[in-house]
Amino acid sequence: MSGYRVYHSLDRQAVAQEIAQAALVLTAVFDDNLPDVAETLALAISICRARGRKTPLNCIACENMMDSSSTLGRHVRSRLDAADLAYAEQYFGFPDCMISRIVPRPEPDLW
Repeated sequence: MSGYRVYHSLDRQAVAQEIAQAALVLTAVFDDNLPDVAETLALAISICRARGRKTPLNCIACENMMDSSSTLGRHVRSRLDAADLAYAEQYFGFPDCMISRIVPRPEPDLW
């Protein structure tokens, strides 16, 4: 494989720089981790605003839960100052999707 870069999740600055150049953001981290992802997205929003990015960017949380992207968006907005919040409202979307896993029920253990 080629054409990809790997970053540690705590290297927020590098990840935010990548997001600032992205056409679409997808995440699948389990719902308990959305607040952590929101920290990095908030940093990316600040970078995008500082660079004058005018291209909209959708961020989709691919979680097995209702309203996952809306939830992510709320976490992100709670971390933004007024200027970044106004910018995010104009250029960042958090469209909901539903990821549903179908897992067969395990057979009862008879032993």
